[in-house]
Amino acid sequence: MKKNGALLLVVGLFLSACSIRQDVTPSTEQIETDEICIVDNPSVRNGFLEAMQKTLIERGYKPKVFSKNDKALDDCKYNIIYTANWKWDFALYMAYAKIDVIHNNRVVAAALYDSNHGGANPKKWVKGGNKVNELISQMLPLKNGAQPPMQEKTAENARAE
Repeated sequence: MKKNGALLLVVGLFLSACSIRQDVTPSTEQIETDEICIVDNPSVRNGFLEAMQKTLIERGYKPKVFSKNDKALDDCKYNIIYTANWKWDFALYMAYAKIDVIHNNRVVAAALYDSNHGGANPKKWVKGGNKVNELISQMLPLKNGAQPPMQEKTAENARAE
């Protein structure tokens, strides 16, 4: 009996070490404009930026991309800064993403996704574009009567119903 208890303890500790962290702080203020400026981060894979732009457009925003040193950023009311990286573990997956929406030099919405300690957790193998869509959708309200796109029905969604 003691061996079973010890085995359960070891398995429990192993699984708790395989955690994925996701924290989203939605915008606490009304976004005054539909224009949002994205500060390009060239060290992040292109698909990430494209996924952000697509999600913002679907939510009724008009994203504009600028380089970090572009003076036009001074005219933007809302800026998005981001970083992300990928890892390889039998397949390439997005291991980390951080997105901040900044207004008047303060963060008004934020998202963090961190699967760096995901270990054997199979949920770490997310598609980056889907995770970006999820994070931004939780961060920013819909604008101008935009309707969120219909989600594809997956086996996981069907089980959740």
